[in-house]
Order: sequence, then C-alpha cells, then structure tokens
Amino acid sequence: MSGTYGNSRNPGPSTYWIDAVITLDDDQIDDLTASYSPESTAQTPSVVDGMKEHLPTQWSMWQAPDPQLLVTARELGVGIVAWSPLDGGFLTGTVHEVAGDDFRTNIPRFATGNLAANNERYAPVRGIAADLGLTAGQLALAWLLHQDDHVVPIPGSRTPAHIAENLDAARVTLHPDTLAHIDRALARFTPNGEGALF
Repeated sequence: MSGTYGNSRNPGPSTYWIDAVITLDDDQIDDLTASYSPESTAQTPSVVDGMKEHLPTQWSMWQAPDPQLLVTARELGVGIVAWSPLDGGFLTGTVHEVAGDDFRTNIPRFATGNLAANNERYAPVRGIAADLGLTAGQLALAWLLHQDDHVVPIPGSRTPAHIAENLDAARVTLHPDTLAHIDRALARFTPNGEGALF
C-alpha cells in the first residue's frame, strides 16, 4: 500500500515542494519526489539518507529543460523524470487538429495555424524516424533517453498498443552520427506559439 505523504514548501527565495510517496513496509519512505518552480533552481532539497530522489521537469525535443537544473541534478547524483516527453502527442506526428474540450486548445502551439506550421517544420525529424524504421514518437523518446544516463521519460498512454510502442523506444540505440543529424534538424525547428508547452 502506498500514498502521498506531505506537501512541504521551502519558505526561501527559491520555491520547491516535496511530495514523498511512501510504502508502509517498515514505515520507511520508499521514494521522494522533489519538484521545483521554474523561476529558480539555485536551491534544491538536500539529499536525504535512505531516500531515492528525482527531479521532475518538462523535457523533450520541443521543450528544453532549465540547464541549471541538469547541472544541479548531476552534481547531486539524482535522476530526472521527464514529463510530457511527447509534448501532448505532437511529437508522435499524429496530431493535426484539436477541438472541443481538448485541453490542447488552450495551448498556443496547438492553435490551428501554429499547429499546421509546426507539423510542417517537424517533418524532417519524422523523416529521420521513418528512415530508421521507427515511429516519430519512438524516435522522440529514444532521443531523450540518449540525452542523459539518468533521465526517465513518462509519456502518457491511452492504449496497450501505445504502451508497447513506447517501451520499444527504450530498446533503441542511436548512433552518434544519427543524434547529430537529429540535433541539426531540431536546431532549424523553432515552434510557432509563444511560451512553454504547459
């Protein structure tokens, strides 16, 4: 049995919060999730003996993380949980319109004109995926897994088929030349729509 225990905030100039997910086995805290506000990453929670820490942040081909967060995580030896690694499904190459009560209608990058332009600009990356025999989503996840030894993407999945597809991405090894090719394509891809994805 497990659950969330506590939600404490740092009163200092850099805000973060801690959600400790515990198991009741010997009353030991099994996991500690340390989240932070994007305004500052100068302070991070201290490493707590007997706890495993990781820092969640948005990280994908479409949204780079705060560089200082990566430096801090590596210095502390903590992992990074990358949420929304497929950017609301955009990086799968299957989103061509959003409508109705879809939450993405509130995101500028998914606005009708922006979404069409972004899909067109992302076409070279989709082409690389096709050349490798991968889906666009698998390439996005495999690329992310090659960015850091301690990053764990957590893509959303609505069907067993999507889960299987995403898991297969973890088995993909990308050659350094391929990674360089992807990075060159991404460097030419500036998304339409201001601000972060979420």
